[in-house]
Amino acid sequence: METKKRSVDWITVNYMVCDVQYGGKITDDWDRRLFNTYGKSWLTEKCLSPEFQFRPGHDTYKIPVAADIEVYRKYISEEIPLVDDPELFGMHANADLVFRTSQTKNVLNTVLDIQPKEGGGGGGLTREEIVLKMVEDLQVKCPPDYNPDNVKSSIKALGGLGKPLNICLKQEIDRLQKVIKVLKTSLANLKLAIAGTIVMSPELAEALDALFLARVP
Repeated sequence: METKKRSVDWITVNYMVCDVQYGGKITDDWDRRLFNTYGKSWLTEKCLSPEFQFRPGHDTYKIPVAADIEVYRKYISEEIPLVDDPELFGMHANADLVFRTSQTKNVLNTVLDIQPKEGGGGGGLTREEIVLKMVEDLQVKCPPDYNPDNVKSSIKALGGLGKPLNICLKQEIDRLQKVIKVLKTSLANLKLAIAGTIVMSPELAEALDALFLARVP
């Protein structure tokens, strides 16, 4: 009796690949949504066509026609590059540059984080003493607060808030004033925390480490 050949259930294939086997390891909702988009685009009947290419115009990314699994294994190990071109996934070539830059920063930050947090031996300054000197130096260099009356009169002398550039200037001054306020408060609290006057909060501990490692807090 001749058995009727069943067609591939691509909905099931998409679910198994994009939601269970590989997609099940994805924790970010947007990444999972993107992965499902790739699945709907690639895991279809057309991928079995000899002319199908994952990236049109490039013979590297295609599915070989063979009945032996060793052919597929050899093709994957020898023909497909270890590092995929971002254009394969519809991304700009700069996406790889951004990824590599982020990856390098993470590696360097990890190297810095695992370094000893104490000062050198031989009677040298401790980490807290080094940061305390930096805090005191930054407090001296920190600019004074903007005087609202002086800002108002200065902008008025420039033509008032009727001019778009003056509106932009006023907004930037307001933002900078907030930064100055946060900076002064953080430095003062960090100084008190190092002295033991107040509790060293996680935010202050992070700022202390950042200053010690010459990173932006």
